[in-house]
Amino acid sequence: MPKTVTLDHGERLLVTQAGIIRRLHHIRRDTEDRWLKPRYGYFDTDIMAAGAEYVVAREMNAFWHAITDDNPRKLPGDCGIYQVRATEHKNGRLLLHPEDDPKALFFFVTGEIPTFTIHGSMLASDGFDPIFWDETMPTPCYAVPQPGRGSPMEPYPRKT
Repeated sequence: MPKTVTLDHGERLLVTQAGIIRRLHHIRRDTEDRWLKPRYGYFDTDIMAAGAEYVVAREMNAFWHAITDDNPRKLPGDCGIYQVRATEHKNGRLLLHPEDDPKALFFFVTGEIPTFTIHGSMLASDGFDPIFWDETMPTPCYAVPQPGRGSPMEPYPRKT
């Protein structure tokens, strides 16, 4: 069963500030999103991603790498060892890319501030199935449906 979490005012401030600082680091390093062009703007994308990561970190009792001035791709995960992918689309799909670590555990989150829903998690390798390959994405990738929709994703909460 998906878990819906609503951030309180202090949490909203925290993730918003983290998202803004992340974007400013991108501007300073002259980098941008590798896969998608944001619908509303890069600041919104970074703030939403920070919120989704925070929710997973809080629910999994994991350390959240809120802000890093180094290369974030060198971190073990967005939250401790966990990776997080999010979309504002309620019926969205978990997007995995060929360069993702096949051993990484990805959590899939939908929503936007202040409310997010954790749908499930899966190892990237389980999503690297040709059936999920989607050439219609702005950058072709594996697009794994949510649990219960022909997906190998394990519903939240994850069994250990």
